[in-house]
Amino acid sequence: MQLQTLIVKARIKKENIVLFSWIIESHEGMGIMRTIDAKSGLVEFMVSPFFEKEFFEVITSLGEEIEFIDNAISHG
Repeated sequence: MQLQTLIVKARIKKENIVLFSWIIESHEGMGIMRTIDAKSGLVEFMVSPFFEKEFFEVITSLGEEIEFIDNAISHG
């Protein structure tokens, strides 16, 4: 069985886009974030399958509002 990258779409405050990107990319090997729509704060995280648990721990520990988009968590 081959492990696949976890794709997570979410909405965050547009002023926090750089913060979230910096935090995720500063955790070596965890993943990357790309902005889909900066005005609405729509972003996509591409997370290493080895860091799935840590990713959600880090994201929720930031204390910033994040809305995970239903049906937008997949393995790509």
